[in-house]
Amino acid sequence: MKPIILLFVIAAVSCIPFGWATDIDISKNSYLPGETFQANITGEFVQPLTVNNIFFMMQGKEIGLAFYLLKVSNAEYWVYVDLPQQTGNYTFAVKNALYRENGTLKGTEKEKSFE
Repeated sequence: MKPIILLFVIAAVSCIPFGWATDIDISKNSYLPGETFQANITGEFVQPLTVNNIFFMMQGKEIGLAFYLLKVSNAEYWVYVDLPQQTGNYTFAVKNALYRENGTLKGTEKEKSFE
């Protein structure tokens, strides 16, 4: 009976994600003016994300967009915003957020570009 329990323990441990990194997934890379931008942010965050961690930039300059930040869990967030009418290359960034990756505390910027 004990070998079966050991097998279950090994199987359970092998399912644990080691080295879980912070990631940003955007629904698509190209949007129409005024369309709703959506981003999914996942990671092992030390502190919850706030609106102060979320940035939108155009040509390297921060632009102020009124967005929604939805906390799904301590490890998953969604951001929604209606994009401006001005076309161009934009960057969505998460800054100053502490997270764990491979057991190491990190705080570097993560970003995704879109147009």
